[in-house]
Amino acid sequence: MDDEELQEILKLDPTDIQMDLESLDSDDSYDEQELAGRRERLLEVEKDRIKRKFNLVRKAIEDDKQL
Repeated sequence: MDDEELQEILKLDPTDIQMDLESLDSDDSYDEQELAGRRERLLEVEKDRIKRKFNLVRKAIEDDKQL
């Protein structure tokens, strides 16, 4: 299970992270460093989502009385 979680995290590609550019304030200009920081935060959110998913699977397996 740990290997599957790690593989899914390693498959994350920061360039594939979709940013909602419309949510950015159109009056402000964002430089590349700010956008990179935003991508990094979105990547961390995605990693946390994967970790939660696998934690839920682990808990379901532990709670299954038939195993």
